[in-house]
Amino acid sequence: MYINNYKAMRHALRKAVENRPGIEELLQNKERAKHPFRYTP
Repeated sequence: MYINNYKAMRHALRKAVENRPGIEELLQNKERAKHPFRYTP
């Protein structure tokens, strides 16, 4: 679990430093966003 958390945090920090995704991209894709653990038929 430690390795997985380390990789996830490293990836999140890299994206933050590179300013990815941009505001425009987030706004364009907001309707397609879904919670990974919520399943609706």
